[in-house]
Amino acid sequence: VAQLFREQVFNATGSWPVEATTSSPPGTTTLRPLWEESTLPSNATTRVLDAASAFVFGMRESVFTGRSTLEDFELDALKEWLRVVSLTFPGEAYRHLLANLYKQVAPVAVLTQAKWRVIFHGWQNHTAMMHKEYTKSIYDPEEWELLPTLFEGYGTTYYACELYTCGQWTMFHLMTMMVGPGASDELAMSVVTAIRRFVKNFLTCLPCRKHFLAYNTLELVERLDNEVNKPKAVYMWLWTMHNATDPNDASTSTAPVIGLHHKAEGQLFTPDLSFFALYLVPVAVFIVFVGLRRMRSAPRQGNHLRDV
Repeated sequence: VAQLFREQVFNATGSWPVEATTSSPPGTTTLRPLWEESTLPSNATTRVLDAASAFVFGMRESVFTGRSTLEDFELDALKEWLRVVSLTFPGEAYRHLLANLYKQVAPVAVLTQAKWRVIFHGWQNHTAMMHKEYTKSIYDPEEWELLPTLFEGYGTTYYACELYTCGQWTMFHLMTMMVGPGASDELAMSVVTAIRRFVKNFLTCLPCRKHFLAYNTLELVERLDNEVNKPKAVYMWLWTMHNATDPNDASTSTAPVIGLHHKAEGQLFTPDLSFFALYLVPVAVFIVFVGLRRMRSAPRQGNHLRDV
């Protein structure tokens, strides 16, 4: 058919038509993620794994970076960090394990690096055994609650995240959800101050620390303490702060409004959440762990949690 068409053109014009060039279809475009540290699939289990890895790495590698003995204020910050984590980490069994670590550190007056290694490594070595005991009292546990080796290792293995910093932010967001039974206004403020002191004294990512503290001033903490609904204010505080710590420009970001139905320890409210969406990870973590409370009653798909 093409040749007949060419001959008709030649007969009519006296010249052959220009040969059309055929170009190959464009290749598949790979979209660049907004936050390259979190490009992998995630669900509640991977988030808990990443948060625990960040906790372990921070305790093993960051507490004594550049020092052999903690100053008084550093030791106080560590004790408060362990106390608050033991009250806010998801999973009853995991909170029991973390409480054991806190109880070992609480009476210590002087903490050296050598003493800390004995305490922390000894605690790690017993977590799997104790986890088995603690889970006996949990009715119909979910997959993410059945990880006996969660706190073992060096904290360098991540599943939804790729690096420690992403895992640490995951843990911060997770703490602000206060899924434990002791959720209260006072605990909400303890989360704020514990995270702030952890970053100030132990976070080894210096740019992260700089931008975090530049935004998270004492005046901001005071404003949070004056909020009527402190739990809501705290998890909103972390979203805003997470985005504010980004050293890049936020002026080109959009500000989506997301309505979520959240039930926390008897309080029922539907917040309007407006914030600069610089990262994919905070959104994913937030959606996962707002729904974490309801997963017990959600239908299972085989032996896995439903993806969020």
